[in-house]
Amino acid sequence: MSTLQVGTAEIEIGGKPKRFLVFDNEAFDYELSEEDLSRAVMFCGNSEDSKKALNGEIQSHFLACLGEFLGWQVTLAELMEAIRTGQLERKSQCTS
Repeated sequence: MSTLQVGTAEIEIGGKPKRFLVFDNEAFDYELSEEDLSRAVMFCGNSEDSKKALNGEIQSHFLACLGEFLGWQVTLAELMEAIRTGQLERKSQCTS
């Protein structure tokens, strides 16, 4: 199996810095707007359990979108290791 080079890039857009994950020079653009996040927090409530559940949902959605971008599923542990080492082992394509 081959590996992808992994890194981060920060670009200033509209006066605000925006960070991207980059895989073999292709940026993965994932963003939740502050408005959407505020609405979700209002809907879920402000308890620690609600915040933990919301964070889990955001994490699951992020990883699903990343999997679609890459063509295979990646775990959070695999992603964190890839960011640390700068490399992600390419897995076989998703069949969904």
